[in-house]
Amino acid sequence: PLSLLNRTQASDARRSACVSSRRVALGTCWIGCATQTGDAVRFVIILALTSQVIGSEWTPSTPLATARGDAQVRTTAPAALRAEVEALNAAMVSAFKTNPATVADFYSDDARIMGGGQAYQGRQEIAAYWAQATMFVDWTLEIIEVGGSSDAPWQLGRSVLTGKSGRTMETHFVGILERQPDGRLKFKLDMFTQASAKVRAPGAAVEEPESVPR
Repeated sequence: PLSLLNRTQASDARRSACVSSRRVALGTCWIGCATQTGDAVRFVIILALTSQVIGSEWTPSTPLATARGDAQVRTTAPAALRAEVEALNAAMVSAFKTNPATVADFYSDDARIMGGGQAYQGRQEIAAYWAQATMFVDWTLEIIEVGGSSDAPWQLGRSVLTGKSGRTMETHFVGILERQPDGRLKFKLDMFTQASAKVRAPGAAVEEPESVPR
């Protein structure tokens, strides 16, 4: 019996090592490809989606499997799911124009925002993060791509904030969403990277600080 137990443990160890190697290989492959393309946006989405796989089994239901584009994996979200994500973004923009701090309501209690070398986690920090955006008068969100499952979709998008002076801040973002017990979708992870420098309207005064929400 002891010999059988030892053989079983050794077999389990080999399987575990194989799974771990596959996870590392996946992350290295995708990050390497992103670096070679020089596309900052693709690097962010690949990094975000890869992080969802590390520590869990790689299955076709994970966002990374969808991003790989395998023939047997659905690579585009159903129209209904995309419409739901569009409605979520529209509601966020509406809330932002009324009171920027209320955008925090569209994030889960343990959500994270990462970008610009900073990280914010939890409802309190995220509310404070958005509360500082009072210098902006308009916000637009554009969906580039939606994927994932109904309970855990993701979106790649473009965000443009317009300040009182006419300056704009454009970023690309990856949103990992999570369906809540009440059926609503909320952001679980929000990662962004700056897409362009701010542009000031001719003759306009500089009013916005350099570090602002996406």
